[in-house]
Amino acid sequence: MTGCELVRSLVNDVYRVDVEGGLVYACKVYAAGKAHVAWEQDLAVHLAAAGVTEAVPVAMEDGALVGEIEAPEGVRQFTVTVWMRGGKPRPPWSGELFFRHGAALARFHEAADGFGSAHPARTYDPVRTLDDALAYIGDPMVHEIAERVRPLLDGIGDVGVRHGDASLDNVHLTDDGRMLWHDFDLAAVGPRAADLTGAYASGHWPAFQAGYASRRRTTGDVRALRVVELVRNIAWHLRDKVALRGTESTAEGWVERELQSLRDLL
Repeated sequence: MTGCELVRSLVNDVYRVDVEGGLVYACKVYAAGKAHVAWEQDLAVHLAAAGVTEAVPVAMEDGALVGEIEAPEGVRQFTVTVWMRGGKPRPPWSGELFFRHGAALARFHEAADGFGSAHPARTYDPVRTLDDALAYIGDPMVHEIAERVRPLLDGIGDVGVRHGDASLDNVHLTDDGRMLWHDFDLAAVGPRAADLTGAYASGHWPAFQAGYASRRRTTGDVRALRVVELVRNIAWHLRDKVALRGTESTAEGWVERELQSLRDLL
């Protein structure tokens, strides 16, 4: 090994590991108690074979794709994957970039259609997510908006494997023009329209939607799923982030910004 750098740390810790010969890997150490990591790694293998990622899992000496380490907080699982070439998209943002982003997400969903694993899958239920989050939020405006969209969450079609955090932060652009996905630790089986909610909140939603529709059609109320996402984010900043970084983190303004985003949907 010629170098090791911590590049991200909040819930999980991600290290860039450089080794002899110019090879580079990503080592992700998951928070204690994280489940479904083996399913996630199987998904990454499947997606790599389909050409939508180059974050290929590297097996341990015993052939497993997931290892474990003892830590004071409990057992933490870890994985090693190839560090993808290219880099994150950078501003200025354009409609052309968001069109490509939408098409790349459609390719992800197409590739995931044929995925299967012997390990238990992570699942995403928007109604359960909404109810769990509301238990930690006292603002009546949030509860009122949640109740308005609740009927729209029943019977959403196009259920399958979704990325779970399908933002531009989780793609790499390569020199040959490809857009590749990585960071699958929120991937789950659920309504795939929920992957479109981040772009829905941007000024480039029409271009993104057109890019997605150029390859496949999805069903489900993206606006209602965006409400679920915002309510979940508010609860995360009030509860989970405080557990990680203390009450001082509530002064960072994230809750206020997410509340304003909810108001903007009215």
